Amino acid sequence: MIRKNRILNKFKEVLTAEKHAFKIDNLKQQLTSNTTLWEQLAEGEKREKILKQEIERAQQEIATQEKIIERLKDDIK
Repeated sequence: MIRKNRILNKFKEVLTAEKHAFKIDNLKQQLTSNTTLWEQLAEGEKREKILKQEIERAQQEIATQEKIIERLKDDIK
């Protein structure tokens, strides 16, 4: 009976250890995944910033060209 209880207790310990190891592995995978997502988010934000700057430059260029067009129209008149 004592031997049976010891075996059951040892089995419970092993099972608990395996559950904890499984949880730890899952958390490690989640951490890796989260790190990757944060890196991707940072890259996306950098690209967004660059694209916004390019849009602003293009808008400024369009405004400049429109002013030139207006001047040329005035010169033609």
